[in-house]
Amino acid sequence: MTSAVLEECLVSVVAQVKALNLTGVDNANVVAMLVGDDQKGDGPEISGFPCVVVASGDRESIEAVTNLRDDVTYPILVAVISIENRANTNRDRNLLWRQQIRTKFNQKRLPDVTGGSAWKCEVRPGQIADRPRWLQGYHAQVQIVAVTVREARS
Repeated sequence: MTSAVLEECLVSVVAQVKALNLTGVDNANVVAMLVGDDQKGDGPEISGFPCVVVASGDRESIEAVTNLRDDVTYPILVAVISIENRANTNRDRNLLWRQQIRTKFNQKRLPDVTGGSAWKCEVRPGQIADRPRWLQGYHAQVQIVAVTVREARS
């Protein structure tokens, strides 16, 4: 059965983040999942901390490039979450993870996407620190990896 291109992008981003071997992040805690409504408290279940959650970041955008193909950009949310206390933060480590993720993806191709040529990734910075999470003892930071895939029209 054919996989959805978005699913292939999510799986590939997870594999690429795991390949970074981020110091202190267990590969079992790098996961792709759907993100629930934060306001309702039905967000993703986390298996352990620190972790990296990969999910769809927003709706895709479509641009016609030829009569036969479209460039479809899939925004992939990459959230790094760790437990912190205000007296002893891991600020340098957390910011290094952010830098490593950005360097891994920005202006690079994304491998393992068979639904089209994932010819470009662009990293769009998100929040460096999520204040509500910080007040609850978590460090959460977000980046969006915009994956552009050249897809054939049916």
